[in-house]
Amino acid sequence: DHVGSELARSGKSLAEFQIAIKPNFMTAALREESSPVYTDPHLVEYVVTRLREIGFQNIAVVESRNVYDYSYEGRSVKAVAGMVGYTSNGYRIEDLSEQKEPFNYGGVIGEHSVGRTWRDADYRISFAKNKTHWQCYFTGCMKNVYGCLPEWDKMKHYHGNNREFYECCILILDAFPVHFGFVDAWVSGDGLSGHVRDAHPNHTKTIFASENVF
Repeated sequence: DHVGSELARSGKSLAEFQIAIKPNFMTAALREESSPVYTDPHLVEYVVTRLREIGFQNIAVVESRNVYDYSYEGRSVKAVAGMVGYTSNGYRIEDLSEQKEPFNYGGVIGEHSVGRTWRDADYRISFAKNKTHWQCYFTGCMKNVYGCLPEWDKMKHYHGNNREFYECCILILDAFPVHFGFVDAWVSGDGLSGHVRDAHPNHTKTIFASENVF
């Protein structure tokens, strides 16, 4: 119902209407069943299947690269997506770090860049992973969108120099609002390094969904 109302408001056809889904998987280091680290591809692809059953065709799963590029090679978004099980069946995988277009966010970011697919989407979904984080304590649907900022060296661009990640996160949310949010809390990561590895994950068996990502 919610995406249908946005479709009607847009005046576009089902084929034209672009949906961008932002899961969380670029901190994944290995593929595992019931991961506490990344958004389960089965959940994301279920949403894609339901959207395609309604008639939506223009669907992208998006992410951007991160500081893992300091230490590892071959960490493109498509490579990591494939490693953890995203199949591209019925959707395309887009690397926002390869789509940088000029954009003025104002505030502490100012003149910067935005990933084209996230910018142009008619409907944006944040599909976060329920896990702790060493800086912001908790990763949810808002923090997940921080990963749409396209520079891979996020420590350089979004930390320090009179800007911090939480300010940058709010600015991209304000510029490109998210229409719907999910939290994959079926298995949840915990502890100081819960965002990258949890040897004893919590089987919380919960899914959150809301049109309000806060």
